[in-house]
Parts: sequence; structure tokens; C-alpha cells
Amino acid sequence: MLEISEVSSAAAKWLQQFPPSRWALVYFEGTRYGHLSSNIDEFNKWILEARELPVIQVIERIHSKLMAEFQDRQMKSNSWFSVLAPSAEKRMIEAINHASAYQVLRSDEVEFEVLSPERSDIVNIGTHSCSCRGWQLYGIPCSHAVAALISCRKDVYAFTEKCFTVAGYREAYAETINPIPEKIGWRKLGEAPPMDDDDAQVVRPPKFRRPPGRPEKKRICVEEELNRQKHTVHCSRCNQTGHYKTTCKAETMKSIEQF
Repeated sequence: MLEISEVSSAAAKWLQQFPPSRWALVYFEGTRYGHLSSNIDEFNKWILEARELPVIQVIERIHSKLMAEFQDRQMKSNSWFSVLAPSAEKRMIEAINHASAYQVLRSDEVEFEVLSPERSDIVNIGTHSCSCRGWQLYGIPCSHAVAALISCRKDVYAFTEKCFTVAGYREAYAETINPIPEKIGWRKLGEAPPMDDDDAQVVRPPKFRRPPGRPEKKRICVEEELNRQKHTVHCSRCNQTGHYKTTCKAETMKSIEQF
């Protein structure tokens, strides 16, 4: 927070109005392994060209994209020869480089005190934890944990979460996404497949019955309605315009005056 304040005090003040669980990894329930976002926006961009399609076409587009994505990641992971996936391997190498400058004091079989020029941290290799919280938050041993593990001749890669290993990555994308047949080949669960194409049931559009009478049409356009000249009505009783004989009030007024 102090580092944010140095850049912008207004930004730090704005951030403090929200609970830390929304912006700090340490307050998240469970383990997020360093990820603060669910990447929903990225998924929307991923299917941007399909979002306006009908729902069945959207599902088909997502299905085809996932097939291509799984195949791409399977092929990409086959070229990796490291223990960890590239991003995790890079983080591990950085931790190993920093750990070479630390001093390790051993307390017992699992607990260590790691001294660095800046601070002192407590590492417990039994619970996979460090007082800097880096090991717990990211699932990869931090530099303090790496120093403790190397001091007791442990394999640092064995203390990394399985999801970061190349084997775990390949296992995640090992399953195949089967292609979906045309709708003509769809059948209910447990239903036997048709003997041949001639037995396949074709669903036709519903029969449409034409209603009786002439179809109603709107023949007058708005422009034509505006351009039409209004018809002037004329009364045959009083020779005035604006009303008909049946609605003429002149005779009624004359009768009232005579009365």
C-alpha cells in the first residue's frame, strides 16, 4: 500500500474503500495461485464473433474453439522438456538465484530460519509454508523455501503444486473433445443407432394452414398519408362545412329560439 501511495495517494485512498478480499491475494478464501481475475472479459473477447449468434450456434462455435485450443496445447506441451511449465520454471529459476545469497539456520527436521539482507523468514517444509506467504499464495516454493530445501538436500521441484508441472499440464489437456455429428444423427440416450441412412428420421417443418379470407395488407405508407388531401364534408341542411346533415345543430338551435 505504501508503494501505491508513492505513485498516487488518490489511488491508495480509492482502493481502501473496498474490502481487502477483493484486491489482496492473502485475504482470498482458498488458493488462487497468484491469479486475481477470472478472465471473464478475455473469454468474451474469445467468442466475440459468436456472441450475436443463436444459442446453438454459439455452443457450436465454443465447441470448435475448444477443440482447436486443446489440440494446440497438447502439441505445445510435447515440446517441453523441463519439470515445470515455462512460466513456473522461470519463477523457480529466479527463486534459486535469490536463494544462493541467503543464510539458513535449521531448527528441526522441517522448520528453518532463513536470513536475507532485508529480513528473516521462518520456513516449514512440512506444511509448505513461509512467513513471507509467497509459497502459500503461488504454490511454488519462494526463495526462502528454496534455500531451506537446498540446505537439507531436498528436491525443490517435488515441493511444487502438481498443476505447475509439465506432467500435470499434459494431463489437464489429455482428454479429447469429440466432434459433434450433424443434427440428423442425433438420438436419445439409450436409443439404438439407425441401421442405415435410409432409416434416419428427418424432421420436417410443421404444416401451416392458411387462414380463411384475404390476407390483410397495409397499403398506405406514411408519406402517402401525409400527402393525402383531406376531404371536406358539407351539410345539405344549412349549407355549412365541417359536419353532416345528421349531426347538424342548426335546426335544433332554431327550434330552441322559437320556443
